Amino acid sequence: MNSTLSILEIALTIILTIFLFSKISGRQLTLIEIGICIALRLGLVILFIAANTIINLSFLKYWLLPIYMLSLAFLLLRPISKTLVVFYGLFPIVLRNLCSRSLAFFVFPLFNIDFHTTNQGFWGYFVDVLSTLCVLLFLRWMQYDFKTLRSSEVSPIDKRILQFTNGCMVSYYLLMQFSTYLEYELAINTVIYRQFLLVVYWIIFTGAIASLDRRLRNSLQERLAVQRELQLANMIDYSHHIEGLYKEVRSFRHDYSNMLTTLKLGIDNEDISIVKSVYQSIFKESNTHFRHPKYNIDRLVNVDNPALKSLLAAKLSQAIDNHIMVSIEVPDSIKPQGMELIDFITIVSVLWDNAIEASLETDDPKIAMSYFTLKHKQIFIIENSTKEKAIDTSTIFNYEISSKGRNRGIGLYNVRGVINRYPNISIATSSQDFSFCQTFEIIL
Repeated sequence: MNSTLSILEIALTIILTIFLFSKISGRQLTLIEIGICIALRLGLVILFIAANTIINLSFLKYWLLPIYMLSLAFLLLRPISKTLVVFYGLFPIVLRNLCSRSLAFFVFPLFNIDFHTTNQGFWGYFVDVLSTLCVLLFLRWMQYDFKTLRSSEVSPIDKRILQFTNGCMVSYYLLMQFSTYLEYELAINTVIYRQFLLVVYWIIFTGAIASLDRRLRNSLQERLAVQRELQLANMIDYSHHIEGLYKEVRSFRHDYSNMLTTLKLGIDNEDISIVKSVYQSIFKESNTHFRHPKYNIDRLVNVDNPALKSLLAAKLSQAIDNHIMVSIEVPDSIKPQGMELIDFITIVSVLWDNAIEASLETDDPKIAMSYFTLKHKQIFIIENSTKEKAIDTSTIFNYEISSKGRNRGIGLYNVRGVINRYPNISIATSSQDFSFCQTFEIIL
């Protein structure tokens, strides 16, 4: 019976911790990954039991959960920084621990339920579930959202706040669990100390979290402002480009009218030399003129989103100004789906910037882009020429590493952070024969 209850307790703990971890980090888990989480927890339990039979390590069971969560965060959230691994690993269980102990110490005694009772049997399961609900209500009430930490570069100030928060969480778990160990293993009454710790750490912890949330909200507003300015600049470039093309067409129409008059004169006079002259000087040159890549902007007519269309037009114009041969294919009407527009535009902008910069280092700069729907997927492909025959793609998504060298890879690092927030999105990279290709897929 006891073994059955232990198994149920472990299973419930695994389910609740995985759920909170996924909710707070924004990391959607597949069935295989959930299986890995379960196997990891069971493996740690078995390892602890085996070690405890050899030497007395009973104190370790009080730190088994944070060890498990840190391992889980490290496995599932790579390649984020160690600071974020600690934050995402400890934040769910520390917040739940604060809630569960608050219920046990201050709420249940109001109903004549001793706090020792809440550590076992039905009441233990009830507290686990209720504390998890309290965490979710707390996050919803305060409107805290820390998923964006994974998808953007952490500023030095944010990093210091995170490190302080991590220090608070580590010290809380060490002190609280050590006090619990003293009471349950050595029969030393530490209730009053644990209650005092609980109140103090609620104040410190919520203050640190509120400060971090405020910083994230400000950063998000700044990011949105930058995106709006970028979109406006792209729209202006797009309108200028269209205006330039319109002026050229008007000029050509005027020349075309004069050309027809001259051609008619040659035909009326049956002067073949005039006809040949008109053809050589006007028709032949105009045919070549309108094959210039800048007229490829008509390929964007099927992009059914003004923000994306203006961005692509601006990147096309930038590439042409840098004498890059550009090919664009958007065969059918399409607009971004399956993710936030700002995230889609961020990824596309980074991929285009990298393609332009990398192709400019080659003798024959080329970029090819295609955007289309295939079955239940949207696919965005961008390919550019490279200086090297093949580039090592295994580390280009790491921080400050890219195909363009060290200290220049923050863009792709941020792309990986954005993609990790969406389980329906993937990006594949290949490099061969002096060509670098990235395929961005969205499952609808």
